[in-house]
Amino acid sequence: MLFLFKILSGHAPHYLSSLIERYVPRNRSLRSGDSNNVTRVKTDKHKKTKENPRTTIKRYGWRAFSVVAPFLWNELPSSVRQSPNLVTFKSGLKTFYFKKQFNL
Repeated sequence: MLFLFKILSGHAPHYLSSLIERYVPRNRSLRSGDSNNVTRVKTDKHKKTKENPRTTIKRYGWRAFSVVAPFLWNELPSSVRQSPNLVTFKSGLKTFYFKKQFNL
């Protein structure tokens, strides 16, 4: 999660930043447009072909940073995702996972 926060704040290496992008709703204005969600960058290697009938995501997807990171990030409450700095983000993240683990 810290990597993802650093990617979104512009403090991560390019090889990580190139895997993730902010979610932008297409064609219309939605409430989710300002919720600070992220999505993975789509590439041609994920398309089905005759040689590769199953997509890469189905085989390896849930182990890849580019797939798991947006899923976990979008699960966070917006108050944590919109933290102004790293210290506040860490504190909110710790509180969120503590409450989730112990059903508080």
